[in-house]
Amino acid sequence: MSYCAYELNIPNLEELKNEIHEYTNNFDWKGDWPPCQNYKNIGPNVLKFYKLFNHCFMNTVRIIKSPAETNWLPHIEIDHGGKFDKFKGEIDNSQQINSVINIMVVNSVEDETRFYFDRDLNKFYHPTKEPFSPEYSRYDRKKDLKLIDKFNVNKNPVLINTGTWHAIKNNSPRVGLSFFVHPWISFEAVVDFCRDNNILIER
Repeated sequence: MSYCAYELNIPNLEELKNEIHEYTNNFDWKGDWPPCQNYKNIGPNVLKFYKLFNHCFMNTVRIIKSPAETNWLPHIEIDHGGKFDKFKGEIDNSQQINSVINIMVVNSVEDETRFYFDRDLNKFYHPTKEPFSPEYSRYDRKKDLKLIDKFNVNKNPVLINTGTWHAIKNNSPRVGLSFFVHPWISFEAVVDFCRDNNILIER
């Protein structure tokens, strides 16, 4: 079986979490779209985290601040372009992000991420339109999704396959950062890198 999420054993995790927590306290997410920032603005522990992964991440990190009982419908991580271009031209519009590492600073209570295949192999796409517009990505179209994996997030950083359909149900507040792996790097390659460097927690 091929898994779509793994916990990671990151060195000096508490120091990294404390730095992230202090930084995210500066933001209050009230809208539908999370704020994004350059990783260089956060602190020395985030810089060490980038070095640990050979700077495979995008320059932009996403600040996660969402209340309890928030559901994210099945989606694939992409760059949206336009005024929602969170990567500032670092990659092409609509380019798919295969992997993300989420580091949460508030311990989750059985928050679950589910992963799916689209059994009909539809050619969904992201036109360069604003998210949530009627023309955006056809997320509202009925899909025959097959559950292929599910994962309960706890206190450790999590590597997730964002290049396949995934949905999130969080029972507790989510506070932390998302680190986007460059799209030219596959999810499988990141898993292999983490295993070789003894930071992958096997399932």
